Amino acid sequence: MKTAQDILQSYSIGEIKKILPIHNGFINETSMVETTAGDFILQKMSPIFKPQVMEDIQAALEHLKNHGLATMEIIKTKDGALSVVDEDSF
Repeated sequence: MKTAQDILQSYSIGEIKKILPIHNGFINETSMVETTAGDFILQKMSPIFKPQVMEDIQAALEHLKNHGLATMEIIKTKDGALSVVDEDSF
C-alpha cells in the first residue's frame, strides 16, 4: 500500500510541508496537505467505490460550474489522470 507521501508525488502541487489527517469522515480517509503551492485535500476513497466514480464526480462538478456555482476542483495527476489507483483503493 502506498503512503500519502507516495501518492502526492504523482501531483504537481509543490513541495509538501505537512500532511494532517482529518478525522471527521465515516467512509473515506481525508487529509489536509500543506504545500509550497497552497493547501489541498487528499482523499483516499473507500474500496466500496470503483475509480470510475471520479469521472462521475468530475462531470457533476463541471455541470455545476457551467451553471455559475462555485465548486471544488479535482487536481489531475502529472499524467492527466483523475486519481491514483493503489492496491486497495484510489
